[in-house]
Amino acid sequence: MSLEKSIESLQKTMMDLIEVVKSIDTSNEVKRTTFTADEAADYVGVGRAVIIEAAKDGEVKHFRNGTRYLFRKKALDEWITVKEEESITYKDERSYMDYLQNELRKEAK
Repeated sequence: MSLEKSIESLQKTMMDLIEVVKSIDTSNEVKRTTFTADEAADYVGVGRAVIIEAAKDGEVKHFRNGTRYLFRKKALDEWITVKEEESITYKDERSYMDYLQNELRKEAK
C-alpha cells in the first residue's frame, strides 16, 4: 500500500472515530421515566384535574412523591385503552354483558 493510500485510510478512520465520539452522550443527564400530573394530562389530552381524579379513584396507576403524582407512560396508555373500551357503544344488552364479563376476566388475571 502506498503512503498516500495509508494516509487516506487513516484519515477516514479518524473521521469515523470522531463521529462515534460525537455521538456519545457525555452529559450524565438522568433520563426521566415518569410524567408529572401536568405532563400526564398533556400527554393524554385531558385536564390536570381529570388525571388527578383518575389517580385518586384508582383508575390509573401512579405513585406519590410527597404531594406530587407521578405516572409512567405505560400506565397512561393502559388507562387510555380502558377509557376507549368503555366508550364503545353497545347495540344491545347482550353485547354489553359480554363486555363486562371480559373486563371481569381481565381483573381476575
